[in-house]
Amino acid sequence: MTVTINGCWENSYGSKMNLIVLSDGWVFGDYTSTTGASGTYFVLGRVSHQPVTKDVGQALVLSIFWKPIHKAPPDNSWHWVSSYCGQLQSNGTLTVVNSLVVSMEYEGIAIGSYIDNLTFKKSISTSSSLPQPSFFDLFNCSTSCLHKCALTGLWQDTEEGISLNLATFNVEIGLIKGTLKYEGETIEMRGFYDMNADSIGLQSITLSGCLSGNPIALSGSLNTEKNTLTLFRWLACGTTSEEVFLQANASGWILNKQSSDSEENKE
Repeated sequence: MTVTINGCWENSYGSKMNLIVLSDGWVFGDYTSTTGASGTYFVLGRVSHQPVTKDVGQALVLSIFWKPIHKAPPDNSWHWVSSYCGQLQSNGTLTVVNSLVVSMEYEGIAIGSYIDNLTFKKSISTSSSLPQPSFFDLFNCSTSCLHKCALTGLWQDTEEGISLNLATFNVEIGLIKGTLKYEGETIEMRGFYDMNADSIGLQSITLSGCLSGNPIALSGSLNTEKNTLTLFRWLACGTTSEEVFLQANASGWILNKQSSDSEENKE
């Protein structure tokens, strides 16, 4: 039986995630949480084109924005985002590192980044709130659909040769995309941002893409007072079952604003 990422996944907390993998490696779906502030949330990400084998898993990254799809009483967790980094293993389990960005305190949870290991197993459930057509279509809008915010523009670490050019696309869902220049490559990144962060000082962001065939994710926040973008860079790797501890490689970035307009706005 072939193991695939497509389908419904459930973790030990009872939360469920519906995922659809597109032919180009992008992933979209939704996530229904039963912990903390419950709700259903949008998911997008990337998978490796290298499928699962009996020896090595299939790497993936996912971006999640913890603002519910459906109307609900708002709370501070609506400002949070996550990046998942891990793999689908040949035994049928999906194991990821969850990098949760808490940009505003809620129910005693302090501001910061929280790291957790999650394991999902295939569920027989098929219920989904996936939009039709996919919200991925919004990324193909003309530049007239772009929206400016504090994140929009060019961010760099010149010493490390890192460049991230961001453009925000949808203020209702919080869609954002950008161009990342890193390790000699230029790649597209897609994800979510907190579009309601004007008054809280930190604006969270999560992005997914693919670097040299390996899924890559960014998660962190913009300090609007200091105008610095602090990110975790996550690189997913398919491993053997004995080396699952090597599935998620992380490093820290601090990027500074270089321009008020992104490259997309200049086209």
